[in-house]
Amino acid sequence: MIYIDFTCSHVDLKEASRYLLMLASMGFSRDQSLRIVSEKFSLRKEDILLLKRVIRWPDESLRNALKKIPPFLAGGRSISVDGLNVLVTVEEILSGKPVYLSTDGFIRDARAAYSSYRPGNMTNEAIREVIRELVEIGAGYVEIIFDSPHPGSGKLASMVRDIMSEMGVDWSCRAEKDADSAVARGEISASSDVSVIEKAKAVLDIPELIARKRNAEIIVIW
Repeated sequence: MIYIDFTCSHVDLKEASRYLLMLASMGFSRDQSLRIVSEKFSLRKEDILLLKRVIRWPDESLRNALKKIPPFLAGGRSISVDGLNVLVTVEEILSGKPVYLSTDGFIRDARAAYSSYRPGNMTNEAIREVIRELVEIGAGYVEIIFDSPHPGSGKLASMVRDIMSEMGVDWSCRAEKDADSAVARGEISASSDVSVIEKAKAVLDIPELIARKRNAEIIVIW
């Protein structure tokens, strides 16, 4: 895998990230630290959103990192996949869009909100990539769960079920009102969503595995 530094055209995000981490280590709150860094480095809204996703506070980074497991530990076990979270990040990877290494060791994309997501040209291939990765891991059983309040959840679940059938895997896919909690209850959870990771017992980073195989660039800004 290739790890590269990323510098925004108008501000050194790497310097801003390190300053943010320094404030975190000194005990400043997240909101206070982001406000200080935003003013000091004249950050744009999108820069702040990216820092929020990528720079996790030290205690959270440690907790999350300790839950992350390598793929060989997932063989033969049940995996609950955060459908929208994983699918969007994999689509970003396949499209050559930037993905980032967060301080807790998880890969995250730069999308500010998944509520605006709609299936596109890369969706079918992204679904296939996720299923192929889970087959290669040797997952005992897989459930892919979408958030039913999302307007496209029913269509996405139907697409996934069709592709599962085509690829010969007898797994399940459904939409749930509280997808985060359903994913977190799994034996192994596949997600980079911090609310899922917080509740999960063990977490698998499927986009990272796909990025490794594709030798994708994973951007480091801290």
